[in-house]
Amino acid sequence: MLDDREREVLGELQRRFTAEDPEFVRSFEDVDRSTQWSLESIYAKPAWVFTVALVVAVAVAVLMMLLQAPATAFTFAAVATGIAVLRHHRCKDAGARGS
Repeated sequence: MLDDREREVLGELQRRFTAEDPEFVRSFEDVDRSTQWSLESIYAKPAWVFTVALVVAVAVAVLMMLLQAPATAFTFAAVATGIAVLRHHRCKDAGARGS
């Protein structure tokens, strides 16, 4: 957490940047908005993105098992499971919306 003095200094820096170059400050706001993730942004991806991600995650998990790296294989198996769950929910929600 920031104390009052740090907030004051950061506020002053923000005011200076805004006064000197407003476009520079706006570029940070644009980046912030474009990097926000939500379930809607994930569900908006085409179906093939989920399929490719799932195939890659499973392939890497199998490769890691063959290379005798079970912790890494387990991690990629968990990622594959997460992708499959997201894909399932995406398909179920799309069906409920009628699209």
